[in-house]
Amino acid sequence: MAFVALGFVILCLGLAVKSTYVVIAIGYLVVLLVDCLRKRDGAWGIAFAILLVVAARLSGAVPQAVIEARLGYELPANQPKTAWIAMGLSDESVLGQDMPGWWSTSALDSQIGSEGDVAAMSRDAQDSISMSLATFASDPSYAAWFFAKKLGTEWLDPSFQSLYIAGCGIMRADSQGRTHADDGRFDPADATLPHGLACRTLECVMDGQQSVIYLGATIGGAALVAEARKKRAKTLEFALPCAAFMGFVVYTLWEAKGMYTLPFFLCLIPLAARGFATLASRARKH
Repeated sequence: MAFVALGFVILCLGLAVKSTYVVIAIGYLVVLLVDCLRKRDGAWGIAFAILLVVAARLSGAVPQAVIEARLGYELPANQPKTAWIAMGLSDESVLGQDMPGWWSTSALDSQIGSEGDVAAMSRDAQDSISMSLATFASDPSYAAWFFAKKLGTEWLDPSFQSLYIAGCGIMRADSQGRTHADDGRFDPADATLPHGLACRTLECVMDGQQSVIYLGATIGGAALVAEARKKRAKTLEFALPCAAFMGFVVYTLWEAKGMYTLPFFLCLIPLAARGFATLASRARKH
């Protein structure tokens, strides 16, 4: 009960910081429900589901109530979630055509054009999604190119956009001598400065690390499925892989950002360890 209570508090805090990471919690919940069914203990499954819903509600309602009380006015309704799916299925990214599904101004344009009317923004998003799906259905080769580009640029950035984000801010006037970028922006990849060399070196190391983790996770996933078929795997061993899979599915449709994939990449590390342990075990046998 203590672990359940602690998990509930941590989940509330985590969702308050980034609400879309509820997909990790849903991945856990799916596995917990399956485990409860296998043990014929449905009461715990229902309790976990209720706690997830309550945590999701509190993580949004409590911070908003506090902010509204401090500001003295009620915050307006936010953009519909479908606006970010519409963005994720569009090739109008501000970063260019080689990064389809990344951030665009479509949601902002819809909000301005509708003067904040959530129902109108929802209709705009639904129309955009329908148009994108129709395009994918009529041109499968374009659909293949679109998702290959989107998933590749989203999941294969070894820095998870940290270098890009580091260069988004404007430096103070007394610090601009530390950068050669225009408009006082910090350039973390500027190889003419010590930090640039360090960042580029670190990115190469992280690129190799990312490839190793993905390779190990693939082998580990196959090993876990093989053990499950032999009924030797415990249900809860699927919790982290299921959470990672949920993230992959959601961000195939959602607006793309490399930083969104970091929590799901971390979920793959134990699976990668299983993969390499499996390889080592088979090597010893032969």
